[in-house]
Amino acid sequence: MSAEYYRNVKEHLKDNQNYVRGRGFEYRVMSLLRKKGWHCMRRFGSHDEVVQGIGHVPLDVTAFKDGKYLLISCKYSIYRGTTINDDPKWPALLEYAKVLGDKVVPVLATINEDRKVKFTDLRTLGDLFYRMKSPAKDIDPGQMEKLIEEANYLISLCKDMIVNAKDEKTKNKWANTMAVTINVLQRILYRAGMTASSEDIASLFTEEEKKVES
Repeated sequence: MSAEYYRNVKEHLKDNQNYVRGRGFEYRVMSLLRKKGWHCMRRFGSHDEVVQGIGHVPLDVTAFKDGKYLLISCKYSIYRGTTINDDPKWPALLEYAKVLGDKVVPVLATINEDRKVKFTDLRTLGDLFYRMKSPAKDIDPGQMEKLIEEANYLISLCKDMIVNAKDEKTKNKWANTMAVTINVLQRILYRAGMTASSEDIASLFTEEEKKVES
């Protein structure tokens, strides 16, 4: 595209405060990653990537380091912390990364209530930079079953609270609790030598989004 096109887009967007704030957050995300040795690039205009067979993929920043690629969707709000619930298109980013290969990691960058950036690995809903320990030995199957049952109950409760939330702040609060619970469940399963597929994790959210839309 021509230089004139980019000048016109800049002129159109410069007075859009949401765009300016979102762009500032994307630069903050890149700054944090660069301090960790990642090479970063921001997509101009913050437009979705349209991928045949998948649809609109939210993609704001890409990063590369040691043969690994990060595809990052950034969600920011000046009024509150943001969560996975703020990006209804994230399953498309997860699917796109899967098509590109094992070395491509789909990431959601959000801002928490303390105004700190959080990087979520969308394959597990865990912290991108959290290093899991090796699977443990001598796991009590009965205890594991009880823990998983309690986690699933809490996830179900969160889904009900999201559907019945009367305002956006409450909805986000329960969506965040749900994401944290799934993250903990993933760690428990990993320590027990078990895993849940990314499709299973995505379904916990996408099914709920369909209920909210209906």
